[in-house]
Amino acid sequence: MPSSSLPCKRRAADQLYLVCSMLAHNLSRELQMRTAPKRRGTKPIGPAIFELETLGTIRDRLLRRADRLTNP
Repeated sequence: MPSSSLPCKRRAADQLYLVCSMLAHNLSRELQMRTAPKRRGTKPIGPAIFELETLGTIRDRLLRRADRLTNP
C-alpha cells in the first residue's frame, strides 16, 4: 500500500521523489503497452485495450522468479 506521507521533509527532495515516481509509473505503463498484444480493436465504448499490471505485481513476479532460480 502506498504511503501517504513524503519521504523527506525538504521541498526539493520531495519534488524529486514525486517526479521519479511518476516517471517510473509512466515507463512501466508504456513498456507494458508496447510489448503486450491488444485485447480488442478500438471502440468508443467497451473494455480497456490493454490489461496492465501494477508495479508491485511485476516486481513480485520478477523477484520471486529470481529467488526460485537462486534458492532451489
